[in-house]
Amino acid sequence: MILQMKNSNNYQTTRLASRHKNKLQICIEKKYQELNKKFSYIIDNFLSIYEIEFDIIISFGDDIKSNSKVHIRPGINILDFFSSRKEIPSDYIFKNWRKRKLPFFFTRNGKKEIISNLNGKICINYDILSSSFYLLSCWQEWMSNTNDKLGRFPAKESFLFKHNLLQIPVVNYYFAILKTAIEKYQKYNQKNKIISLGSNNISCLITHDIDKCKTGWKENSARAFIEGHPIVAFKTIFNKIFNKDTWFNFEQILYFEEKYNIKSTYFFNPRKSRSRYINNADYELNSDEMIKILNKLSNDNHEIGIHGSFNSGYNKNLLIEDIKNFQLQPIGNRFHFLAFNIPHSYDILELTDLKYDSSLGFAEKIGFRSGYCYPYKPYDINNDKSYTFLEFPLMIMDTTLAKKKYMNTNYNIAYEFINNIINEVDLFNGTLVVLWHNSYYSGYKYSKWLEILEFLINKTKLLHSDFKTFSQYMEQTNEY
Repeated sequence: MILQMKNSNNYQTTRLASRHKNKLQICIEKKYQELNKKFSYIIDNFLSIYEIEFDIIISFGDDIKSNSKVHIRPGINILDFFSSRKEIPSDYIFKNWRKRKLPFFFTRNGKKEIISNLNGKICINYDILSSSFYLLSCWQEWMSNTNDKLGRFPAKESFLFKHNLLQIPVVNYYFAILKTAIEKYQKYNQKNKIISLGSNNISCLITHDIDKCKTGWKENSARAFIEGHPIVAFKTIFNKIFNKDTWFNFEQILYFEEKYNIKSTYFFNPRKSRSRYINNADYELNSDEMIKILNKLSNDNHEIGIHGSFNSGYNKNLLIEDIKNFQLQPIGNRFHFLAFNIPHSYDILELTDLKYDSSLGFAEKIGFRSGYCYPYKPYDINNDKSYTFLEFPLMIMDTTLAKKKYMNTNYNIAYEFINNIINEVDLFNGTLVVLWHNSYYSGYKYSKWLEILEFLINKTKLLHSDFKTFSQYMEQTNEY
């Protein structure tokens, strides 16, 4: 929501009627008024991270003669770009900021400083508002017709991936530029502290997609035979016959998380049937055995979410049926195989009562798909407003690192990738969302990856991370 304030020469000044505490006004030149809602959306997300402690006006426009103290110069052809709905801007350059190569869209000449002082007015010389909106809204995916065989937008088509930027939260760096510009104004006017971080440490959200807990013996024994360990293979089969499956390991996971004082979120698939050529769960969710597990997890204050069955990201009736058949009334979702696309899947989620989703990550690559390391409400480009549900971007997934068809990393490289992602999130006191399947806790095939998860947990604990479920995060940040 935007409250109209007054005219200032060629500018229309507005104060955001934001859900976040702030004393900020944004002043947009009249020729750019059609971008008002988009830019207000970006500023609102900025204010979800930083708190403005005194009145300040930020202006955006070609005419620098405004009442503002911080001015952002527009990119070229931004009105034509957003109205023509092209996929990728034709004009962009790269500049370094805090030792990171950042793209600045709608720009041809990169000779100017990113921030400069012009007669006491602090100028940001590159269009960080349009650039932020382009990435945070996943504009490229909205406009692209390219999908893989599972209907997903491929990581290899992403602008950020093509330019080796997928593991950098670019939008957070744009926000840091705006924060720095405001701080420079603060210093120029010899003010006290005007901006403060909303949180002093990162939040780590550990999640588990429960795809298989009945057929681990098949995959583990087969792998053991192939790699020349028949005794291990026979032992796995024997244990299945006289005990539970090697991946029916909920007690082990609970013990592990109790050891580290972690509350996590489990996503269960309500559908056992095969969808097209993709298997869903290998268990019956509403069986007595699984209901007992769900109740145990819930009673231990872990969260239960729905793992929308394959194709439910493209079929609203399927997702609604999945939710209806889920006895615990989940408030959050992650699509099986991360099989969803924008905007169709977001439109489907909007039709449900779900409060959050956590499917926004590439199966093929770890990193920041929308260039952001905080939960946020996605933007509905067709209706020029935000969706009502919260998206928790997924940054690290075990199978992404391990599987040959994805990144196919060895352990040492996996440590390095994870360490780099954590460091980036820590720079902005952001939210790290991690997916570790139950199959990567025990058994012959993947159990060595548990050491990687322990490294991740210990690394984040050194950074004073707090471990939350999604609903706990939403309660603490007033997102409900």
